[in-house]
Amino acid sequence: MKRSVGILVVLALAASFQLPAFGQKSTAAEPQDEQRVRLGTTEVALDVVVRDKKARPVRDLKESDFEIYEDGVRQRIESFRLV
Repeated sequence: MKRSVGILVVLALAASFQLPAFGQKSTAAEPQDEQRVRLGTTEVALDVVVRDKKARPVRDLKESDFEIYEDGVRQRIESFRLV
């Protein structure tokens, strides 16, 4: 149970970091007739490092040990690889 709580805390922290959006406007003046490019994504790579309370890496994790949420909706894990 303690390991599950630790995993959820790590995932929550990782999800709280937001990467800057691609194609953001710069602070310099831009011409009005410039075309905008909108990008989207269907997959996100998430690197996770899990350590126990003595700062040792936890190595026996499986895909079923993780739950990923986006906007409160659980997302399916497409690929899982232990490195």
